Amino acid sequence: MPRMRADLLIFDSQGLHFDYYQYNHTYSGAFANNANVNGLALTTVGNASLNFKVDFAKMAYRWWFGSGNTVLGLGAGVAYYNLDLSANATASVNSSTTVANGSYSDDALAPLLEIGVRHAIGPDFRIYADATGVKKLNGALTGEIYNTALGLEWFPAKNVGVVLEYGKSQINLSRNDSMSENFKIDFQGPSAFVKLRY
Repeated sequence: MPRMRADLLIFDSQGLHFDYYQYNHTYSGAFANNANVNGLALTTVGNASLNFKVDFAKMAYRWWFGSGNTVLGLGAGVAYYNLDLSANATASVNSSTTVANGSYSDDALAPLLEIGVRHAIGPDFRIYADATGVKKLNGALTGEIYNTALGLEWFPAKNVGVVLEYGKSQINLSRNDSMSENFKIDFQGPSAFVKLRY
């Protein structure tokens, strides 16, 4: 899953934080059945596929509090998310075939709050924890998106580092129009990043 982040430190204790990721997955299934109804042989075959894609980007202004090896960051900003959904289905009964397909796309801007903790183990090692919450109450595409992460940064060189992270995201969006629908997906797992600092 592609992901990109950037941080810009301002005035030693403030900064901008940018984050972008895309989740794209296709779900598919098929069925086949043979039956006899009142002496008539029926052969039913069908398949369906659903493609679900979410783009998520955020920009937040962070304030860092504390001194020494541990600091606490509080942030506020705006998030952008885009939902693309497409579905295709085919069903055949004997020689009669029916095909159905549809698609939906929408995007929205929403406010966000975030909190982060950084602890330096040494000059080249740092552990961190982050949590972000996004909530939109009105519009065509409402809902909540939550992201949490726990990670370790190691800089074997002055400007190049490796980041190992375990993250979890929860996406719960609702379509509010003539076809009210709810889209919910949770995903979690490890990630690895290359980090450049200047």
